[in-house]
Amino acid sequence: MFIMNATTSGAPLALFWVALTLTLLTAVPVTALWYLMRRHGRLEQQLKDLRAIHGFAGRIGRSLDLEEIGEMAISEASRILRADFALLAVVAAGAETQVFTTDDSPQIAHEMTSADWLSLIHDASVVALTGAELAASGFTGFAGCDHALAARVNDDIGTMGVVIMTRQNPSTTEFETCDVDRARSLADHLAESLRRSLLHRQMQYEARHDALTGLPNRTTLQRHLAAASIENVDQQNRYVMMMDLDRFKEVNDTLGHHAGDELLIEFTRRITNQLGPTDFLARLAGDEFAVVTVGHSEDDVIQLAHACVDAAAQPVTLNGLQLVVTASIGIAEISANASDPETALRHADIAMYNAKSRHAGVEVFRSELDRRTPARLSMLGDLRRSLDDGELSVAYQPRLDLATGLITGAEAFARWNHHARGSVPPKDFIRIAEDTGLIKQLTDTVLAQGIVELRHFHNTGHQLSLSVNLSTHDLLDANLAARVGHYLSQHGVNPGSLTLEIAESSLPIEAYRSRSTIQELHELGVHLAIDDFGTGYSSLKDLRQLPVSELKVDQSFIVNMLIDQQDEVIVRSTIALGHNLGLEVVAEGVESKQVLQQLHDLGCNVAQGYAVSRPLDAERFATWLCAGPHPSRRFDLTESGDLEFTTEQQLTPLAAPQFV
Repeated sequence: MFIMNATTSGAPLALFWVALTLTLLTAVPVTALWYLMRRHGRLEQQLKDLRAIHGFAGRIGRSLDLEEIGEMAISEASRILRADFALLAVVAAGAETQVFTTDDSPQIAHEMTSADWLSLIHDASVVALTGAELAASGFTGFAGCDHALAARVNDDIGTMGVVIMTRQNPSTTEFETCDVDRARSLADHLAESLRRSLLHRQMQYEARHDALTGLPNRTTLQRHLAAASIENVDQQNRYVMMMDLDRFKEVNDTLGHHAGDELLIEFTRRITNQLGPTDFLARLAGDEFAVVTVGHSEDDVIQLAHACVDAAAQPVTLNGLQLVVTASIGIAEISANASDPETALRHADIAMYNAKSRHAGVEVFRSELDRRTPARLSMLGDLRRSLDDGELSVAYQPRLDLATGLITGAEAFARWNHHARGSVPPKDFIRIAEDTGLIKQLTDTVLAQGIVELRHFHNTGHQLSLSVNLSTHDLLDANLAARVGHYLSQHGVNPGSLTLEIAESSLPIEAYRSRSTIQELHELGVHLAIDDFGTGYSSLKDLRQLPVSELKVDQSFIVNMLIDQQDEVIVRSTIALGHNLGLEVVAEGVESKQVLQQLHDLGCNVAQGYAVSRPLDAERFATWLCAGPHPSRRFDLTESGDLEFTTEQQLTPLAAPQFV
């Protein structure tokens, strides 16, 4: 090309020295040749630019990473447009503005908003500007630039960003029309890649965050926990707190899910206000939240947990109603270099449910709280099979009427004698049944067998009543009353002969649903009793409104009533309270004749415990009953007024009591 240019310019000069006429004759073809050469150069440059733009589209199209696309875009734009500086501002709606610049680009203000960037180009796709115009619009860093192009990056969905290219060198020409076209082509190709990147980023965000609260979700929490357990470089204490709202389902059921969502958002705001800048809050599911906190002692974390509980307990207005919804929190330490970071989360979850069941608010994990062991899983499998195969039996503990000395009833207890495990203590398998939902099947087993034996007792002349314990899960079963009615009618047993015992601690849980079941049982005709009275949270209003006929004083007060004055006062007061409410009072866990005598003197109606008899299987209980006159075995009063007991049966020797 250089040779052609030299030849073209040199030919007229040589002819000029020969003859002026010849110079004039060659001017026209030389000018035409020069024009064709220049046109060819421009076409060649346009072809190079076109290839560069297509190469640019291919390179940025291979990536979905926004940072990689941004860095590549400004580098390529600067090269293709022969700009001194290049800048890309991603201003997509719903996201923070992200700016990419070449290394020597002017400084810009961090507080600039998406509106500031878009105000540069208004409705045009590409505009040519000067540095002074940029400075007047607030971009003071560009005041020294001579020429600039600003291109809007948009597609059919909307605007995603702005590309700014500047020329500062005085020797550099201003941007031409072809540069504007190239800038528009670059922006169009960039828009396609940028949209894919933003959609990919949005999908990743939604996959890792909760849609309602915007908090990280369980997946993100698990990654954070893994990092917290492995990257514990500073050796700071790290804890995880599991949070759960108490009775959140009642809010949803009563006020609707919209009110429940408002409550979750308000709870998120309150908890966030209690946390420090390094604390990590996530929503797991429903009303379950988790916090990972760093650099605190256990006492500090407990204090933080109580602050969160107090914040959650502040009144909140939903649908015009002011409500108070409490929270329960479990705390567990994250061990450094733990092989399974999920362990800390599971431990915190166990502690949280223990806090919820005890109404304690905050609970720190202890190893004795963890019942989810391989041995427990093995026992669960054996229990399920034994229930399905009908291998569980029922034992009966007599109930003594202290006024008449008659055995008027018995309480039924589940017993499990496994072929490999032997006799499994009730405290072991009943807790497993409650935690896994098998308690309903276990209750049905006791009810079915107990009512069959009750019918047998009646047929043999023993007009006894039968008491059966219900769990919280049973009270939440809408079909419980129907099943009880079926068992009674199937064997022709009067509903008045059956008493169902409800633990006092079960009453506040899911109050509406449980009390609906209680009312159905009452309408069926069975008697209802409050068990373990004195250990739960029922009020006098509960006792007055519930259709119960019996109050059972918890054995923890009975055992020491002769040596502990406070226990004796509690028992005396409970007996008086029950009688004033028209209820029969039953004392359980009676171990000695002296306690029986004291209960008799205090006016207690019924007693049961080892002082009368330990629980017996159906056959031995029938034999034990037949040792006294009909309708049941009698305990007679002596002339001195003391209770005189018949000789201890060999069937029921006294031993160290194991109460159920």
